[in-house]
Amino acid sequence: MAGAYGNVGAVVYLTIFTFVTPSQFFYIIATGAFISWLICLVWLKEPEGAFDDEYYVSSVDRDIEEQALQSAKR
Repeated sequence: MAGAYGNVGAVVYLTIFTFVTPSQFFYIIATGAFISWLICLVWLKEPEGAFDDEYYVSSVDRDIEEQALQSAKR
């Protein structure tokens, strides 16, 4: 987490680390990671159709799809 915020994050986390035990510190980091994950889950949306015109379906892609369809029928 500290690397994501650069030097400011490192200073904040190291300051927190001076006031808590190592176990509490890692729980704080885990909580921050969970909150970040939750925010990304709620607010970030996957772009739909953003690369449709640029995507080239190769013969390998077709073979993989065909194999998946055949194994689904079994």
